[in-house]
Amino acid sequence: MKLATIKNNTRDGQLVIVNKDLTFAVTVSEIAQTMQQALDNWSEISPKLEEVYSNARLIDESNLDLSKALVLSNVKIKNQSNGMELQYKLVAESEADLKTGKISVTSPI
Repeated sequence: MKLATIKNNTRDGQLVIVNKDLTFAVTVSEIAQTMQQALDNWSEISPKLEEVYSNARLIDESNLDLSKALVLSNVKIKNQSNGMELQYKLVAESEADLKTGKISVTSPI
């Protein structure tokens, strides 16, 4: 397991777990927001990070059925009363981040 920080609009950035090949990263903000937070609480946080890492899987988007809304699908939601449309990407619950347009596949929409 490798840990990294992705730049965002904060001083410390966002903590992510990166696979050994450095080909994908998973945000873990529900466990620790920053690298420093993870280090400060390592004995408590380390097992949770290891669990996320062991369960992470890379999904080949080219093999997804585009006729269904699945993980990694881009969806548009239209408010019927005012006509406003919002676009989101469906992601795993642990990666949901409304600020970046990512909602969980378990969201009750």
